[in-house]
Amino acid sequence: MPLHILRGRYNFKRVMAHGRLARSNGVRVHFTHNGLEGNRYGVAATTAVGTAVARNQVRRWSRELLRQWDALIAPGHDVVVFVNNKDARESYQSFAIHLAHSLRKAQLAEGELHV
Repeated sequence: MPLHILRGRYNFKRVMAHGRLARSNGVRVHFTHNGLEGNRYGVAATTAVGTAVARNQVRRWSRELLRQWDALIAPGHDVVVFVNNKDARESYQSFAIHLAHSLRKAQLAEGELHV
């Protein structure tokens, strides 16, 4: 199932400025209600993560995990996953654990997020 993507700098800034926040080891999840039936997701990675290859890898990992977990995440939110630490790209498994932990701390996950 394809993800609904949150696009545009304005939307990212809106979610990050006015939404709530949960974090775990360099993975921050910003979220706010969007008034829609489904979720929209955005992913950002800073140069602190590493080279362009590393940043793209983290974005791919994020999108894949969000695609798997979309049915378990509470509907009606704009969610921005913001990665700003090179430790977050240590391995796919550890990144998935930190993203799942951030989503649970944000109380967005309605079920168990399997890694």
